[in-house]
Amino acid sequence: MAVIPKTIWFLLGFMGIDIVTGVLKSLTGKSEKSNNGKLSSNSMTHGLVKKVIILLLCLACLLAQIVFSIPELFNITVTVFSVSEFISIIENVNASGVKIPAKLKSIIEKVVGNDE
Repeated sequence: MAVIPKTIWFLLGFMGIDIVTGVLKSLTGKSEKSNNGKLSSNSMTHGLVKKVIILLLCLACLLAQIVFSIPELFNITVTVFSVSEFISIIENVNASGVKIPAKLKSIIEKVVGNDE
């Protein structure tokens, strides 16, 4: 039986937290993904489809790593998407009116840079 890599559990956790914080943000009327800033089933569906596609890409990278002997391809891919999910969580929390500590904001700005 195959062992599921630990890194994918982190990504799944970040994805779950991102979904919850995104829903909470929309309940405050601050969602930029709908016309009225409220919860939208179309936006939610689009977001969930996007997350499934990301997971499929991670699976493809795991397979490519095994088949083509590309070291760490899976872990790098999962880490990049985990960072992206974490940044989205921070953005959701901030948009919901929770003040983000300056030190954390500074670190995220360094990671994100101007390439968003």
